[in-house]
Amino acid sequence: SPYEGDILHAPPLLLLLLYPIEGSSGTRLLRALFWTMIQVLVAVIMRMVVVEYERSPEVSKDCCHLGLALGDEDEEDDIPKLIEEENKKHQVQLDAAWINELVPLAYMLHPYSILTCIGTSTISVDHLFVMASVLCALRGRTIQTSVAISTATYISPYYIVLLPPLALLLRRKQEGAFSSYFSFVGACCAVMGALMYTSYAIMGSWDFVNAVYYFTFTVPDLSPNVGLFWYFFIEIFDQFRNFFLFLFQYHMLVYPIPLAMRVSHRPLFLFAFSLGYIAIFKSYPSIGDAAFYMPLLIIFHRQLIEMRNLFILVQILLFVTVLSPIFWHLWIVTGAGNSNFYYGLTLAYSAAQVLIISESMLAVSLRMNTSHA
Repeated sequence: SPYEGDILHAPPLLLLLLYPIEGSSGTRLLRALFWTMIQVLVAVIMRMVVVEYERSPEVSKDCCHLGLALGDEDEEDDIPKLIEEENKKHQVQLDAAWINELVPLAYMLHPYSILTCIGTSTISVDHLFVMASVLCALRGRTIQTSVAISTATYISPYYIVLLPPLALLLRRKQEGAFSSYFSFVGACCAVMGALMYTSYAIMGSWDFVNAVYYFTFTVPDLSPNVGLFWYFFIEIFDQFRNFFLFLFQYHMLVYPIPLAMRVSHRPLFLFAFSLGYIAIFKSYPSIGDAAFYMPLLIIFHRQLIEMRNLFILVQILLFVTVLSPIFWHLWIVTGAGNSNFYYGLTLAYSAAQVLIISESMLAVSLRMNTSHA
């Protein structure tokens, strides 16, 4: 069994998909081409998501609120106002054009995305299915959305918190709200069950459950990473481990429903926000998680102009990105530092992300309150 020992923690179907590439038969060039294609495909789907969103009524309301839409029909049709309205209409078209290209470019050229591609991280496969799910949800395709998000959750169970925003996106395309919710959740359960049974049929046992999911939630491997778990659970007393493990892991389930009620009118923003706290609080995060949700926030530039400390937060991320490999080298290679050096940077990295997503939520809420007023 490939799950003997403590080396492999990927589900069986992902293992079968990647074995021809990452196995002994795969060459370095083949690996580089494969992971580059995955990144490009994610960027292409991301652009399609932006195009679908820019066509939605939600964007039209935002443009009206910001004074970028056409004037009211009751206004006088004098020449200056007609010229002003044409200029506003042209501005809306330019706004949609540059945002369609900026978001995928921001993802492709993000330093964390480049490092993820170089490191051949399997997180790119997760992102592919996640982006496919939101694209299908924007188009109102329940079955395809269920298959995509269930596959992403099969690979990484944290993506289950994306179900509420996807359900809200699907509701916009369907008339029956409650029936669409139940059909979506039921389809997700059916697909997930099929994936698990197929994995069992291939492996002949349930060993992969312990190696993949039990490993993810119990966090036995405390190797240093960019997350919050490893240092804390090294220092915690054993008698308190289960209590704090419960708090760290399952507090993520507290957010989806209240947030869905608060920003139900902006399900795509809720989707990006959820990806943000997944990137922060998952047990084994990757820098690729941060590179995935940050470009999606650019879609909401009309609301995020209210963010006050964005420049400072970006500088903190740059600071952490530059110093992390240096402190790692001082700690692991030369022995001149200790774990506190590196963990201090991971705390700054996580704190900056917390402030980014919290300020983005505050900006969207302020914009919503202003529009209602």
